Amino acid sequence: MYNTISVRQENQAIELLQSLGMNHLEAEVYTLLLQQAESVTAYRVGKALGRPTANVYKAIDTLARKGAVIVDEGSTRLCRPSAPAEFLGQLQKNLQEKTEQVVDVLSNLAREPQDEGVYHLRSAPLVLERCRAMLARSEKIAVVDAFPEALNAVLPTIREALARGVRVYVQTYQPATIPGAEVVHAYQSEEVLAHWKCQQLNVVADSQEVLLALLHADLSEVYQAVWTSSLYLSCAMHIGLMREHAFHTIAAFKDRADFPAELRQLLDQQPFFHAATVPGQQKLFARFGVIRETQ
Repeated sequence: MYNTISVRQENQAIELLQSLGMNHLEAEVYTLLLQQAESVTAYRVGKALGRPTANVYKAIDTLARKGAVIVDEGSTRLCRPSAPAEFLGQLQKNLQEKTEQVVDVLSNLAREPQDEGVYHLRSAPLVLERCRAMLARSEKIAVVDAFPEALNAVLPTIREALARGVRVYVQTYQPATIPGAEVVHAYQSEEVLAHWKCQQLNVVADSQEVLLALLHADLSEVYQAVWTSSLYLSCAMHIGLMREHAFHTIAAFKDRADFPAELRQLLDQQPFFHAATVPGQQKLFARFGVIRETQ
């Protein structure tokens, strides 16, 4: 009767199904039905689970309405599960449709905030979605300073912005080609990345909003992230990132024979952040980098 799986696998399946909206009994019933070699009655399901048959009948009716179970309408009312790919595929489609409806309704209710406060973001998915939304809203120019994994996460939206005619300046820390974008490979990027054990994502859109985020190496957790539509802060960050972009563009020519000696000396004397001994930098790396705070 059963396709035996481990208790751990079964519990994991039940938890995941609950996360998709099933209650515990519905998840138990569907998980058990998947393990059957043949169609069974609600009575047999109830006996196997040690649950009241009446409750199991209700659960099966609910699962049938959700498309997770199909029921033979004969006298025995045999039931069998829909294939997971089939059930979850239609669930995903329904969820997408409902999500789009909710977005439309809530968008009509929402008003554009007028304040210029600085807000902390504590959800990593929200940080990435806010970045994508900023790029999607941009009309003229966007500046992105991102470590490799963070850049890959928002790269499709960067391409979409470029397709709309937005000028996008991107500072990368590994070689990257983004057709249409102004891309610069950060000077001494290997040394920069070697000092961090996390992912950096800094974005300014149209000098009107700015996002500064430090994320876990796999983008699963927020260490620090702030967003603001403060025009002063947005313009200040825009200027700063554009100047840094220009600096790294110039630094890329340092090893050329005709590079001005004065500029080469200036680069050699530049106190780069990762190589400096600024107190705040030492504390920052002690928390999020690969060195420890010095006394």
